[in-house]
Amino acid sequence: MHFALIKMNKIDGKVETFSPALLTLEGEEYLSRIGVKSSLDDAACRADLFSRIEKQKPCSRYDVEVVAVNAMFDALTNPSSLMHAAKVYLYNHPYDRIQEVAYLAGLYLRDRYLEAHQEIAE
Repeated sequence: MHFALIKMNKIDGKVETFSPALLTLEGEEYLSRIGVKSSLDDAACRADLFSRIEKQKPCSRYDVEVVAVNAMFDALTNPSSLMHAAKVYLYNHPYDRIQEVAYLAGLYLRDRYLEAHQEIAE
């Protein structure tokens, strides 16, 4: 799914709308509840997703955000075991939209990536 289509979806209460977009406490708790945070805090999972970002050679923080959201959408829709807990949650909660989860998870991944790559300053 294209980043713009994901970002266009309004996510009430889970994202601060000023720049840059930041997860609210509600957004952080949601990602914890559905298993995204524990997956992304796993070293092997994080290394896999970081390598996806690095392959795109992002030059700016915005590039990192776009690539991170796209990487999360891919991770949530491919048949690998990556993000398994979140996939189970989405299957059992069909009213939760995958685009919303990918965007929120992408913001969390973006922040972890930028913490590790402080050379990306703008």
